[in-house]
Amino acid sequence: MPENWRDTLFVWDGILTVDKASAEGDPSPLSWSGTWVGVDNPDAIKIDAPKRGAFDAEVKSDMNFEVSGTAGPIAAASESSSGGGENGGR
Repeated sequence: MPENWRDTLFVWDGILTVDKASAEGDPSPLSWSGTWVGVDNPDAIKIDAPKRGAFDAEVKSDMNFEVSGTAGPIAAASESSSGGGENGGR
């Protein structure tokens, strides 16, 4: 374990599922679940990314995650009331 937690690169690997919204304009339910691994190295470009086996759904790890929420339409930057940036200030 490094002295500085910032020297650990966390690699998240999983499956993202987005379901159809119940009505047009409603947010779509989504979930993202899988595994993560920590790779200790202060220089992220020098690490080898964890490998997934040919028939594995995710990178082998004892560390699991599950995220769920909703995703709605994103307004174009010109339609956004908050200013600046490529993503409309979000």
